[in-house]
Amino acid sequence: MTKPDFAAQTASKIAAMMERDGINWVKPWSAVAAPLNAATGKGYRGANNLLLSLAGWLTGMDDARWMGFHQAKALGASVRKGEKAIRIASPMARHDEETGETKVFGFRSACVFNISQFDGVDE
Repeated sequence: MTKPDFAAQTASKIAAMMERDGINWVKPWSAVAAPLNAATGKGYRGANNLLLSLAGWLTGMDDARWMGFHQAKALGASVRKGEKAIRIASPMARHDEETGETKVFGFRSACVFNISQFDGVDE
């Protein structure tokens, strides 16, 4: 079984909304708070920003904080039984000792949950 293509999955969701709402489609979700990683405090960028904003809107989650299972476990939190993760793209990077630069050479998928899907998370 292959993993769903991240870009195709995101494009499909947006295209379906545009087909439903016509050519005058406008982004229906609020951009009040950009998605960010609850464990690191860093904001998600690029397609992950779009995907998590869309996922939050589609599922009615109004908290912009997301994090992975292992990040939550390290903080003493746990995912509630039955909750579903959102698959995002996670860059794979390699540090070049000669130049001192870190370069992204590809992506892998990662699963994140909204902060509202956890038990044991301090506000």
